[in-house]
Amino acid sequence: MIGGDPDAGALIVRTADPAAPAGQTNRIENQLNASILADPAGVAIQGSSGDDVVVNAGLIQGRILLGAGNDRYLAEPGGQLAATGGFALDGGGDGTDDIVELTARSGALGDFDAGRIQNFKEIRVSSGRWQLTGQTASATPLVVDRAGTLFLDRPTTVNGDYSHAPLPLIPQPNDPEPTLHTVLNIQTLGAPILGATGSADLANGVLEVEVGGGFRGEAEFVLVRADSDSDG
Repeated sequence: MIGGDPDAGALIVRTADPAAPAGQTNRIENQLNASILADPAGVAIQGSSGDDVVVNAGLIQGRILLGAGNDRYLAEPGGQLAATGGFALDGGGDGTDDIVELTARSGALGDFDAGRIQNFKEIRVSSGRWQLTGQTASATPLVVDRAGTLFLDRPTTVNGDYSHAPLPLIPQPNDPEPTLHTVLNIQTLGAPILGATGSADLANGVLEVEVGGGFRGEAEFVLVRADSDSDG
């Protein structure tokens, strides 16, 4: 762990190899129950000018600055970001494919705080079940992939567009589909369960509605509300 001075520098610094083959990435993987511990006000990982990938299933303390290139942050359930002073994860914003991917290899429900990130082109629910806490400061599209489920049992706002990934040109039986799972309960009563400051496109996927309870008699629920046009 870096000492008490947050100006001591990044704990891990990646550099791009100019001789590396095209498409090669710098990869850092923080596994389940593992930790990368820098000063909470400092930098834990400083990315390169190339393409960086950070996989996190454990704890990363300190900010992650991915820098230039097409960078990806792969979150797994149990992965935590702990940093003081605002954002914890910066995608650099200059790559065409700076993406946060939410991935789950098991049936666990992951929870990702979108309010701790900045400068990403997209948040993608790639696989497994995920819910969101907070929202990005600037508009960032949220896309649910074919193996992903956005699970909402509380009102959630996407600052940007919401959509489902395209299905295969030739679908096969039992192919997974992007899924939006909503829960009707006392928390979601009267408020949009999914709100989008941009558009909401529910085509190419499944909308599931679960009655969770906690209310009596007639009740009104708003499943999806978008500030721009909605489809699906």
